[in-house]
Amino acid sequence: MLYQQIAEELEQKLVAELEHSRLKKQEMLEDFGIWLHQVKTPVSALDLLIQAQGNDPKMRAELFKVNEYLQLMLNYLRQQLDNSDLVFEQVALDQVIKEVLKKYALFFAQKGLRVEFVDLDAKVTTDKKWLIFILEQLIFNAIKYTNTGTITFIFNGDHLAIKDTGIGIKAQDIPRVFDKGFTGYNGRQDQRASGLGLYLSQKVATKLGCKLELTSKVGQGTTVKVYFPKYDK
Repeated sequence: MLYQQIAEELEQKLVAELEHSRLKKQEMLEDFGIWLHQVKTPVSALDLLIQAQGNDPKMRAELFKVNEYLQLMLNYLRQQLDNSDLVFEQVALDQVIKEVLKKYALFFAQKGLRVEFVDLDAKVTTDKKWLIFILEQLIFNAIKYTNTGTITFIFNGDHLAIKDTGIGIKAQDIPRVFDKGFTGYNGRQDQRASGLGLYLSQKVATKLGCKLELTSKVGQGTTVKVYFPKYDK
């Protein structure tokens, strides 16, 4: 009886410690979320200043990137805190892609990149908000590492392929591109890569029942495929 009592007390203590740790982590993440929202205030002020001083395209592009990285971190926090906000519906793939492309129009114009669509007249069952998040990460990466040429969107039955003509990824880096915090050779050259974009995209894709695959060759470009659940066939 004494051993059983000791074991029960230890178990209760462990459960209490785990709950305390969980609550502390949640509190920290919530505080960080508040801080991120506060940072967005001066960013918005900078946006107004840029507009007042002639809307310099280079300054606007850099400010846009700041906003994107802040949004990335906010989505990271949401991943940690909330797993119940999925709303599945039929989504027109071409419309969602065009919505994201419109957001990045400035960068396509700056680099003179072309866009091509192949067989995008399809619908998939997914959460539109989180699919947009995935597409934003994939398209932003394609733009960032493509200096000339074309970004092509192809739907092939069960998957969407996003193909660029960019600098490509070294073979030894490819197996780790979806690892948390991994930036690889390109990321180290860029100096601003967070190593979170593809990691979070894969996590979100898993929640949606999707899967991401990446292939690439240095100097020839990169292709990322988003595989949708089989019931979308």
